[in-house]
Amino acid sequence: MIVYVLSMAGKPLMPTCPVVARLLLKDKKARVVRKIPFTIKLNYKSEEYLQDTTLGVDPGNKVLGTAVRVEGTNKVLYASEVKLRNTITSKLTKRASYRRNRRNRKTRYREARFLNRKSKSRQNNWLPPSIKSKVDSTKKEIRFIFSILPIRRVVFEYSKFDIHKMSDQKVWGFWYQKGPRFQFENTRSYVLVRDKYKCQSCMGKSKDKYLEVHHIKFRSEQGTDKPTNLLTLCSTCHKQVHEGTIKLTTKQLKVCLNTKDATQVSIISKRIWEWLKNNVKRKVFDLYKTFGFVTKVKRVLLNISKDHYLDAVACTYPKKEHYRKGLRKPNVHNFYTKICVSTGDYRQTMGNRSQIKIPTGKLQGFRKFDTVKFLGKIYAIYGRKSKGYTYLMDKFGKDLKIRPMPKFIQLERIQARSSQLVFSSTV
Repeated sequence: MIVYVLSMAGKPLMPTCPVVARLLLKDKKARVVRKIPFTIKLNYKSEEYLQDTTLGVDPGNKVLGTAVRVEGTNKVLYASEVKLRNTITSKLTKRASYRRNRRNRKTRYREARFLNRKSKSRQNNWLPPSIKSKVDSTKKEIRFIFSILPIRRVVFEYSKFDIHKMSDQKVWGFWYQKGPRFQFENTRSYVLVRDKYKCQSCMGKSKDKYLEVHHIKFRSEQGTDKPTNLLTLCSTCHKQVHEGTIKLTTKQLKVCLNTKDATQVSIISKRIWEWLKNNVKRKVFDLYKTFGFVTKVKRVLLNISKDHYLDAVACTYPKKEHYRKGLRKPNVHNFYTKICVSTGDYRQTMGNRSQIKIPTGKLQGFRKFDTVKFLGKIYAIYGRKSKGYTYLMDKFGKDLKIRPMPKFIQLERIQARSSQLVFSSTV
């Protein structure tokens, strides 16, 4: 384990070992700035001895991987995996349904307003909230690494996917502009023509006048509106499928490729790359671009497993060095798991009529998502009870369901709530 060091002016220096940090703190030559990761700040002017370090960034839709390696060595000074938020869309949908219900229940009828709102932010580099959160979290992690380590070089794994080619490998030429739905009014009409206006369950035996377009994988389960995820059913069969009395056969269940992750990664990569390229600190570090197939070759030669932070470690190795004979495996000193959460508790009440108030402030000095120590281990507060009991979760975001439930008096707060929960892990 290593300790990160800041100069008297707040400039990041090379990290040191815990023994030296302990002596500096004992002699009051330094003070603690952060506990996780443990960072100290010097109280005196010192010589700024710096080495060339490389930051590798492996962006993702669900997990972001980063790593910092000292050039010419196998020392990895910092490695992290940041679990990004993927619940924003469902929460916004839920909030909209609550508001719609409340307005219908408590106010007179008002016309819909979804088409009369114009925002300047939508005209200039607008992103949906679900993707904007991931872009901001990626930027925050890169800024944090620059604040604790002197970075000389940044290698960014740029991801760009051909979504049309992924969906149909036979596509070529003008079919990129004129796909299978060309000259159809909408996706529904295309699906009906494709299935020859017949129910794919009873094959037209039903006497129903109306046909339904059924989602094979439901929208609530992240299903898409692509034709491969749609099926023509009559009203009777459609109702029985949802009730569970009829199960579709494997022939009727077409293979639906979900390209949502690839699309979002492409957007995130483009925005982060432009942000790094136009960053004001570009005079301080050199920026390089790499691709997934290059990272895979480096990872195989280094003989390391497939993981997000290990992909970032592989990115930091230049081509000339990673082909060199006798290259040793990277030695990761500090590895951290981070979970992105909301910055505050925005839900104020609960109950059928919102009659029960939810405490969003501190309870006995603790807030939700505070990092605490319980029986010598680090956890995060997942839920609280006014009687003094808590729910704890681990670094994977899972409720531990400890029984009997821990009390506030048994906890020691390590770090106050922020938009990222940080857990120190061993590799």
